[in-house]
Order: sequence, then structure tokens, then C-alpha cells
Amino acid sequence: KNRRLVMNMEYFFRAVQDPNFFMPSWMKISVTVGLIVVMLLSLFIKNKERAIKIGLCLSLCQQFILYSWYIGTGYHLATEGLPLFHCRICMLGLAFAYFAKKEKLVNYFAILGLICGSMACIVVDLDHFVFPHWTNFSYVVGHYLLVFNAFMLVRERSKIQVKDIIIITLIMNLFILVADLSLKANYGFLMKLPSSLSFVPLTGVSVGVFISLLMILVLAIFNKVLPYNKLLLEDEEEYIRA
Repeated sequence: KNRRLVMNMEYFFRAVQDPNFFMPSWMKISVTVGLIVVMLLSLFIKNKERAIKIGLCLSLCQQFILYSWYIGTGYHLATEGLPLFHCRICMLGLAFAYFAKKEKLVNYFAILGLICGSMACIVVDLDHFVFPHWTNFSYVVGHYLLVFNAFMLVRERSKIQVKDIIIITLIMNLFILVADLSLKANYGFLMKLPSSLSFVPLTGVSVGVFISLLMILVLAIFNKVLPYNKLLLEDEEEYIRA
């Protein structure tokens, strides 16, 4: 039994891709349905503060195991194993900003995390490992936790100014772009557009500029239309008038 357990664990955490990898449509649909369930469940949670803290801690644990796997196996460590994808930045950024009480960053990463996490669950892009594998599990659970945490926090946020969206986005993407150029990677799709946007005739650094402008536009729109805590806004207005 122990030997079988070890073999199963080795298979689950293997680092050699499967050439016959294929993700059936029903599995992609299941991930999207799970996203909807996660968002609906978050609406019925009464102790929001406790749920957010637990969700953020679980997200940090998931990220720790993920990076431990990348380091331990060496699997595409430089080009895929760093916390430089926007979703991963949101996962870590949300936890840091929340526990450090950086409200502006919480508001920013809550919106970005909700958008990026939802997109990742709709347009599923797994590493080429046949299920079950740690990367499959980590991808789904990690993005579910991101959406859960972001959806909980976005409803308790105050609106942020467009200039803050512009500044944070440009600083973050500039850092990612420098890493991409240094490592010959494509974190954040800032050097090469995903297949869904392959019709856009851009390559290299111009892709980073395009993605940054698109992000600023989308974030500004979502910042305006997403729900927010009106009491916080009223408190801010009273403070400004005073």
C-alpha cells in the first residue's frame, strides 16, 4: 500500500508532459460551471471577514505548494514558474494588501483578480499533463480561490481613481515586461498575444503596450459598474468636505 501511495504521488507530481494530452469539452464546461457555483456560494456567506481571511490563507498555501513544485522539479521554472502572471500577482497581491491594510491595492487587485480569474475559468489553459496532476488541480482550485476572494472583497470596496488604475497597471506591466525580455518568457502575454487575440497584428513590446492599454480601459469600466460599499464612499466624501 505504501509503495502504491508513493507511486500515485509521484505520478500526481510528475514533471514530464503527456504527448497525448487532450482536455474534453465537458471538462472545460465543468470548470466554468464551478466558477458560477463559487460566485453564488460567496453571496450566502454571513461571516465575510472570516471567510476572506480563510480564503486568502488557502490561496497562499496553494501558491506555496505550486512554487515548491516548480523549484523541486525545475519544470519551466524561469519561463512559467515565477509569480509574474496577472492571476498569480493578484493571488499574492490580494493577500499582502488585505493583511497590510493597503485599501487602494485591495480594491485594485479585487477587480483585476475577479476579471482574470473568471477569464481563466472560462478559457481554460492547462499544462499538458493528463488528469490527475498537480498543475490541473492547482489551476482550478487556485483560480476558484482567487475569484472567491476577489468577489467577496469587490463588494466591500470603495471606488478607486482612474489615475491609480493607470499608475498601478503601468508599474506592474513594466516589471513583467522587463522580466519577459530578460528571461525570454511571455508572462502576462506581454510579448505574444494568446491565440484568441492572434488576429491582432502585433509582436514584441508593442503587445505589452496594447495589453496595458486594454487592461486600463477594462479596469476603469469595471471600477465604474461593479458593486461597491456606498457607506465607504459616503465616508470619503464627508472627509473631503471636512
